[in-house]
Amino acid sequence: MARWSASHTAIYSPSGGSIGIGFAIPSALAKPVMMQLKEYGKTRRGWLGVRIQGVSDEIAESLGLDKARGALVASVSDKGPAQVAGIQPGDIVIKFDARMFPT
Repeated sequence: MARWSASHTAIYSPSGGSIGIGFAIPSALAKPVMMQLKEYGKTRRGWLGVRIQGVSDEIAESLGLDKARGALVASVSDKGPAQVAGIQPGDIVIKFDARMFPT
């Protein structure tokens, strides 16, 4: 049996009164953020500096790939870690941190 707990983050209200639509963050996601805030005073997130999109069958075919897999680098942030590492728009990432991207 799964156990869920969440923190409410917002309640949608066009008129000032609740209409029963709320938004929450699962506690498993909120806890590490709270721990970082306590320890460092801010959140610490890794970033690569890329925008990616899935590789569709059409994209795979146009690039000469045998099948659709990985992530297509759509853009690279100026002076971001990806640019410094030599990643360029149009690159296909099929493995990250020794793990294959799902197909």
